[in-house]
Amino acid sequence: MNVRINNTVMRVEMARYKLTNNKLKELTGISKATLSAVRNGKSCSYDTAVKIAKALRLKATELIESED
Repeated sequence: MNVRINNTVMRVEMARYKLTNNKLKELTGISKATLSAVRNGKSCSYDTAVKIAKALRLKATELIESED
C-alpha cells in the first residue's frame, strides 16, 4: 500500500528535533533518494511511512495525509 506523507508535518518535526536528512537516513535506514522523494511529495510504502514516523516520534496516522 502506498501512502503520501504530509511533508509540512515532516519538516516541522525534523526541525523540532534538529534532524538533518542524513540523521533521518541513519535513524530510519531509508535511502537518501527515498527520503528526498518523500519530502518532495512522492508517495511511499506504508512501511517507509512508519519508519519515518517512528524516527519523528509520531504515530503513522499523524504523518500520513488523509484521503479526503
